[in-house]
Amino acid sequence: MIKKLAVLTEAVFQAKQANLQEKAAAEAACVHALVQLDKDREKIMASLQLNEGMSGAQIACQSQWLVWAEKERATRNMALARARAVAMDHRKAAKKAFGRHNATQSLVSKLL
Repeated sequence: MIKKLAVLTEAVFQAKQANLQEKAAAEAACVHALVQLDKDREKIMASLQLNEGMSGAQIACQSQWLVWAEKERATRNMALARARAVAMDHRKAAKKAFGRHNATQSLVSKLL
């Protein structure tokens, strides 16, 4: 009976661990998207500083992009916050499942 419980707790732990890895990957993707947006913003800012011969239309276009980038950054920060909250919940669930599995493994080793 206790061996079946150990198998069950291990399966639950594996499932929680897989969910956690999936959510951590989603969080990493959000971070990557923010980093990429920041790199693009730095490129635009550098081009604005270096190119004094830019036309008014080019400056206006890049200014509009910078406005869009700030709005997009806010949106991506919210997505990152949500992803981190979800990952934290899954981390807690995985921790709890690990504790149960570890306790069950200790019982199995003591009883057998």
